[in-house]
Amino acid sequence: MTYPLSSDVVAGQPTAADHYNNLRSDSLRMGQLAADAVNLGDLLSRYESGVAIQLLSTDRLRIPANSIQPACLVIDGVPVKAAANVDLPSGGKPSGVAADWYIFAVRSAGLTTFTLEVNTTASESSGKRLIGYFYWDGAQIVKDSIRTVLSAFIQSNLYLANPHFVNGRLTVTSGSPAGVDGYGGTIYFTPYKGNLVSLYVADYGWRTYTFTELSASLTGKASGSVIDVFIYDDAGVLALELVSWSNPTTRAVALATQDGSLVKSGSPEKLYLGTLGCSALGQVSDQLTWRGVWNYYNRIRRQFLNFDTTASWTDNTAAWKQWNSAAANKVDFVTGWPEDPVCLDFTAVLNSGASVYGAVGIGIDAVNVNSAQVASYSGKTDTRLQVIAKLEYVFSVGYHYLAMLEYGSVSVVTFYGQAAAGNTYQSAALGHVMA
Repeated sequence: MTYPLSSDVVAGQPTAADHYNNLRSDSLRMGQLAADAVNLGDLLSRYESGVAIQLLSTDRLRIPANSIQPACLVIDGVPVKAAANVDLPSGGKPSGVAADWYIFAVRSAGLTTFTLEVNTTASESSGKRLIGYFYWDGAQIVKDSIRTVLSAFIQSNLYLANPHFVNGRLTVTSGSPAGVDGYGGTIYFTPYKGNLVSLYVADYGWRTYTFTELSASLTGKASGSVIDVFIYDDAGVLALELVSWSNPTTRAVALATQDGSLVKSGSPEKLYLGTLGCSALGQVSDQLTWRGVWNYYNRIRRQFLNFDTTASWTDNTAAWKQWNSAAANKVDFVTGWPEDPVCLDFTAVLNSGASVYGAVGIGIDAVNVNSAQVASYSGKTDTRLQVIAKLEYVFSVGYHYLAMLEYGSVSVVTFYGQAAAGNTYQSAALGHVMA
C-alpha cells in the first residue's frame, strides 16, 4: 500500500467519499485499515518531550523554559507546551514527615500550557499527568532524588546498575593523595586516579559526582581521639563530616552497609571514607612512626620505620620491656575496618657473655608482653649477633601500637642502636600498614 492514500484536491473538484475516507485514514492511522492500526491519538496519548525538573529552592520545583527543546506533553489527549518556566506554586509546597512525593503536570481548559502540583499519592486524575518523583526528608526536597517518570522508565529497561566510584584518598598534605609523609590540623580528601565519587540518594539510588579537593578542620579534636570521616552532599555542595569515637577503640556512631558500601548508620547518604587518629590536640600525623590516616578506599602501603639513636646500652633483666626503656620505641596507627594485616619486622644487634642470651620482640598494645609470631635469641662472648622478631596481624578497629621489646638476662647483655658512623643503624623496626 502506498502512503498517503489521499491526494491534493483541484479547485472546484467535488470531494468524493473515497477521497474523504482516505484523508481520514491518513490522519488517523497513517493510511492503514482500522482493523490493522490504532489511531495516532491513542499512540500519542502519553507523549512527552523535553521535560526536565529542577530544584527551585529547598521546597519548590521548576520545569525550565527551553526554546530549542521545549517541554511538551499530552494530558488527557490534549497537547500542551511550556512556553516559559513552570514553577511549583509556593502554596503547593511539600510538608510534613519524610516521604516519597509525586509530581504532576496539570492542564486547565482554555490554556495551552500547564502547571505543577505535588502529592504523596501517585494516582492520576482528570487533567493531571504523573511526570516525576522526589524524596522529601521532612525539611527539604533531596535535590538528587528528583527524576522524571521517563528517565526512570529508560533506566529500568536498560537494566543499568548505578556505578560506584570513589576516586580519592584522605591525606594531611594538600594536593598529595599518596606518598608524602606529614602532619597537620586539616584533613583533605584529594582526587586519586580520577575525580568521581558516588553517594547514595534516598529514594533514588547511587549518584556519581565530580569533585575537587575537600577539607575539614581538626580544631579542638583531643590528642588520642579517633575520628571517622564521611562525605556527603550538603544542598548541592560536597562536604566532609568528622565523627569522633567514644574512645580509641569504640565508635560512637556505628557503620552500616548500603548496597554493600559502608555508610554512617542511620544516614546512608553519608559515605564512609576512612578513620583518623590524633597524635596531638587538633593534629593528625601520617609519618614513619605514627600512621594516623587510614583510608577505606584506594589503600596503599604506608611504611613504618623506627630506631633508637643511642649507640648501645646494657640490660640484665630477664623480662620483656620496651627497647632501651624508651617510650618512643614503637609505631602507632589506626585502622577503620579489619581487612589487611599490619606487618612489622624488628631486627637488632646484641652482645652477651658466655652462656648469656638476649632477644627482641614485638608487643601488641603492650610493653611487657611479646606477641611476635617469629622471634630469635642469641648470645656469645664478645661477638655482636643479630636477632629478629616478626609480626603480621589483622587488627581490630581503632588505635593500636606495636612496641619494640628487648629481653635481657641475669647477666649483662649489650644492645646496639645507632651505628658508629654515617646514617646507618644496626637495629631498627621496619614494616607497613595498608592505609
